[in-house]
Amino acid sequence: KAEPMDIAQAKPMAEVIKLARQEQSDIAVTALPIVRHWLFAPNGSRLRYREFTNEISFRGRELVQKVCIGDKLGASVGQGYGVLTARHQRALFAIQHLWQKQGGRLVSINNKRYGSVCCSSNQIERMLFDSHGGKQKEMVRLLVQQLASIPVKIENYIEQEGCVSTLDVTGLIHGRFASSRNVADGQMGFPWIEMVLDPVLVNAFERNDVKPVDLEVLGGFKSDIAAILYPKLDYHLATHDSVELRLDGLVTKLGLTDKQLLQRGYRLKKFKVPVAELSGKQTTSGGTLSVEIQPTADGEDWKLVATSIRPRV
Repeated sequence: KAEPMDIAQAKPMAEVIKLARQEQSDIAVTALPIVRHWLFAPNGSRLRYREFTNEISFRGRELVQKVCIGDKLGASVGQGYGVLTARHQRALFAIQHLWQKQGGRLVSINNKRYGSVCCSSNQIERMLFDSHGGKQKEMVRLLVQQLASIPVKIENYIEQEGCVSTLDVTGLIHGRFASSRNVADGQMGFPWIEMVLDPVLVNAFERNDVKPVDLEVLGGFKSDIAAILYPKLDYHLATHDSVELRLDGLVTKLGLTDKQLLQRGYRLKKFKVPVAELSGKQTTSGGTLSVEIQPTADGEDWKLVATSIRPRV
């Protein structure tokens, strides 16, 4: 039986996880499981629960990986926070970035290691919105609550050690809210947030199973689809010459539900704007994205083809 989570019982640990400092302040580092798996849908998604499968190869075996995002039981009665979206992706990148900037502190809760982040709401508001205030403050609080309350389950999850298991977490972070302890007499304290990162993220940082993400580029996208695709393309193009993704597969992986997307021509129209936004963006490995849509070999669909153009030495 799992013990209840209470971050108030967190015990600070002497060790930290501190990665090499990035030269650019807008380059964050994120745990690879967040990028490797298709966890995020566009912000406008009306889904309260997502479930889909991926076929993967692991040590010569073919496995079917089942991904479940959201509270299935709550969704059946119209409850729960729904699914993870592009805004959760950006918030999670920012929180991990802040954790590393603070020194990668660790705490122990129920004999498990969690990453510890303590900050004002203002700090996250500025990272996400370049400003702060009432509306931004409310959004940050909601994002923290949602990231702590949207379950993620992955069957046939591949651990870094090489074992196959089921990842099943109630949220990727856990948080609590308070007022600043440094408050002058008679003045109200500003919102203060204490968060811990789930061990699935901490374990990835411990193994250096991480990748850089350009927060400035990410924050400039108007298209949610482009914002979700960018870290994945950036990740794959760091070690591959090109990436090809069928649009019918992307419809499922992104949690898109418009019935018109069953039509090949409508899929092409849907992805034209994200492709245009992605093209020309800088990658963290020093190249420039080139993205286009081409017909698939079977003629049944279209595929997104991305390459990274690197400067000649």
